[in-house]
Amino acid sequence: MDDDSDLNDVRPAGRSWLWKTLRFLAVGLLLFLLVGGVVYWLATQKPDFYRASLEMSEEEAFEAGESFEVAGLYLRNDVVEEEAWYAEFFHDDINGWLISDLPRKFKRAIPDNMRDPRVSFEPEKFRLGATTDVRGVETVLSAAIEFFPTEVMNEFGLRVTNAYAGQMPIPVSFFTIPATELLKKYRIQVRWYDDENGRPVAVISVPKNLLSHGGKLVVLEQLEFVDGSVRLAGRTELVQQQNGAGADAAETDRPSDSTATATTLNERGTKVLPTNATEDSKPKSVLRNE
Repeated sequence: MDDDSDLNDVRPAGRSWLWKTLRFLAVGLLLFLLVGGVVYWLATQKPDFYRASLEMSEEEAFEAGESFEVAGLYLRNDVVEEEAWYAEFFHDDINGWLISDLPRKFKRAIPDNMRDPRVSFEPEKFRLGATTDVRGVETVLSAAIEFFPTEVMNEFGLRVTNAYAGQMPIPVSFFTIPATELLKKYRIQVRWYDDENGRPVAVISVPKNLLSHGGKLVVLEQLEFVDGSVRLAGRTELVQQQNGAGADAAETDRPSDSTATATTLNERGTKVLPTNATEDSKPKSVLRNE
């Protein structure tokens, strides 16, 4: 009798332990599904700037792409023919070109695992985004990047402030690694370091083959991001040939600023155009049909 009494006392305790274990597993599974569902939902949501660019029709994209190419042609001519030059490119035009022209003309420029790249310009920064597949899930990888000039001629810095898969924050390495590979592909010099807040910063030097043309040196003095567009300004100077020294010697020392192309610094240390740069003096590349 005593043995049966002891056995009855153990059975309820065993059943209690089993139910507690099952409840624990059920709650864990529920939390796993909930967290996984939230992560999946965030990863599949497109960023606002990217979703807006997808609303552009094929006709609108073609016209915008044409405007971008015409503006680029004007800038090229101004850089070659003028001492001072200025241009403004709109992100709608660039996105139109990315939709209508990039896949046809420069298909190899897009990484194999990326498609549908887009850009967005905001004050003092810009955003990049592209669609990719991560473990079978289609998502948009994007990053917000701040621009700042350096003290070296034709060199500038880019600070990656955040990166996202859809609308889910991810380590910025998801963006910096493919970005570095793409820059190396086009022989663009880039070096990385972390700022005081641990954010990665890329210092990029404009390739020398893009800086000289017909014995002239191209100097980029301004690259400013504003709402919806990016503004470029600079000057083109003759390379002085002295004792057989060519363009490389001229690039060693920064050319002196001329009064026609002098720049100033605003309170944030960003180069701005001179006050005498009126609308009439701007090259045609900034004109846009309304």
